[in-house]
Amino acid sequence: MPEPKVSIIIPVYNDEDNLSRCLDSVANQTLQDIEILCIDDASTDSSPFIIEEYNQKYPCIKSIRFEQNSSAYMARKAGISRATGKYIMFVDGDDYLSIDACEKIYKIAEKKKVDILNFSSESVNAGTTEKKNNRMNRHLRPFYGKLTGSAIIDFCFIHHEIQWTLWNKIYSSAVCKKAVEELPDGYFPKGNDLFLYLAICA
Repeated sequence: MPEPKVSIIIPVYNDEDNLSRCLDSVANQTLQDIEILCIDDASTDSSPFIIEEYNQKYPCIKSIRFEQNSSAYMARKAGISRATGKYIMFVDGDDYLSIDACEKIYKIAEKKKVDILNFSSESVNAGTTEKKNNRMNRHLRPFYGKLTGSAIIDFCFIHHEIQWTLWNKIYSSAVCKKAVEELPDGYFPKGNDLFLYLAICA
């Protein structure tokens, strides 16, 4: 089989309320050459059954289940290790993609020849305050420049032009795999997005 163009890694923990919408959005992408890796982090709700249902329906979906809750960090780390696509995207269980997102993002990444591409996204209010939602949306717009080296960190933490969130970017699979080779295993319930993002950018 040919190498998938994009591997989508989805850490799942008790996401039964949103998981079907998430999986519908990724499994029906206009870009056909994708693989979807669902890593169930020992969910105690119906998430494992939802994943199995979609696994049976869509050949592009592969599932991994942890017997013990290990944090989204370990789920993403396991997904990166098993990913076979040229690029990697991270999607959370309460996220969803527009139907042509992977196709558009893949084409731009190929054209620009970059290791990380920051694309636009929208934070949908799901109980958070409007003020917090608006503040988040300011950081989720696309970044049109090209950054190298320490400038990536500068524009994230000093200039605040890009956000350290994992899920509004596409990454070179080779870069991600190299990053996780150096990372320890461990339970990191807080700040794991930031930790993994910094490791990938290093």
